[in-house]
Amino acid sequence: MVPPLALPYIAASVAAAGHDVTIHDANYNPAERLAAIDEGASLLDKFHKYHGSLDSGTHPVWDECRALIRTLEPDIVGLTVLSPVRNSALRLAEICREVNPDIKVILGGYHPTVCPEDVLGNDAVDAAVRGEGEITFTEIVGRLSAGGGFDDIDGVSFRRGAEIVHNPDRDLVKDIDTLPSAADFISGCETGKAALHFARGCPYACKFCADSTMWRRKPRFHSAERMVGDIETVVDKLGVREFTFVDGTFNLNRRRVMELCRMIVDRKIHIRWDALVRADSLDEELVALCRRAGCSQMNLGVESGSQYVIDKLNKKTDLDTIEDDIKIIRKNHIASVSFFCVGMPPERKEDLRASRDLILKLKHDYVIMNIFTPFRGTAFYDELVSCGFLDDSHDYDSYGYKAPTNHFVPGLTQEEYDELRDEIVQAVDLVNKRGKLPLKLLFYNFGFYARYPGQLWKRLRSLLGF
Repeated sequence: MVPPLALPYIAASVAAAGHDVTIHDANYNPAERLAAIDEGASLLDKFHKYHGSLDSGTHPVWDECRALIRTLEPDIVGLTVLSPVRNSALRLAEICREVNPDIKVILGGYHPTVCPEDVLGNDAVDAAVRGEGEITFTEIVGRLSAGGGFDDIDGVSFRRGAEIVHNPDRDLVKDIDTLPSAADFISGCETGKAALHFARGCPYACKFCADSTMWRRKPRFHSAERMVGDIETVVDKLGVREFTFVDGTFNLNRRRVMELCRMIVDRKIHIRWDALVRADSLDEELVALCRRAGCSQMNLGVESGSQYVIDKLNKKTDLDTIEDDIKIIRKNHIASVSFFCVGMPPERKEDLRASRDLILKLKHDYVIMNIFTPFRGTAFYDELVSCGFLDDSHDYDSYGYKAPTNHFVPGLTQEEYDELRDEIVQAVDLVNKRGKLPLKLLFYNFGFYARYPGQLWKRLRSLLGF
């Protein structure tokens, strides 16, 4: 589980404007979170646990949020929203209204960016922020604090009587180094790992991904100096020395990655980190320098074992490079994790079997399997609507990355898909039960953990779920 990062960036901007701000991560519950090494089949079953919590008005998370709102007495509450948790966000908005009808509730993130009308259909929501939130939300706070409204704030959608008003889009921040540092608001004490953003945006247009709706396919990078400064602040403030870069593709710009790693090495900053990397953009020199700079794990977005499907995704990668890239990663004593997505619209029986076979063939240390979920703002969503396989009346609660009820493969019946999906789940469990990931992370980084034993304890708790 990765701590939230969008909210710390927005909180830093709001605080820099002179307002009091607090972040609460309601997703994290040390007593109930899923263990990172849980079995794939178990994860699918536990989707129903989340689903049941929405139906339970007495679930502890709702009382926790209700009590926090009563204690803090906020004037404004901002909620970040992904489509699979859209109904959770709306329930929190209603709780805010229940505690204090005068609270202004603002929703932002991917879902409100793509379909602001959907969230504004709930009377508990006052406005939706579309796109990047730092400047827009800070302007909202300033305007509301002065007794004003949402008019003329770029990037905002809101209700005016029965009408929904969409103000003009806000331009992207050209130089993200100009944004206040989020380091003072980044969390990570519970899991022992903090999240970082080296870059925003991705130039690619994968048909399952909604990044282009938020970032408009325009990558922008923090400078190495800014990134290293944020790392040092988090280390000093939290005592956390492990990080995860949440960039969609960490190695988009080889020169910038090399510059960042050299600076970490030159300053003798003792950290460990992981990142999602594009396999066909790796090379020996780059991976070796990443290791010297503290990289302990590289996550590869393989997605499918079928080149046919990869091409249909518009991913523009070559599966033939994956094995060699994993060899380079392993050679440099970095753990390798492969991401696969199951149930994508172009898949045929032979494609799903190819994914199963590749999962078993690759020399990776761990596999994360996601169930394809059609998000608004993606090409696949539009295609599924166009062919009548999906419509706007679907229930957001009933699907997510681990939802066993997902079935969005027009060429396969539910029974055919379920059988093949279960075969892939079994292959994933077979790989993960070997326990190679936690063992390699410990073995390859034994000196680091011996030097920082407190960090080891936090990571063990996070990995093993206790």
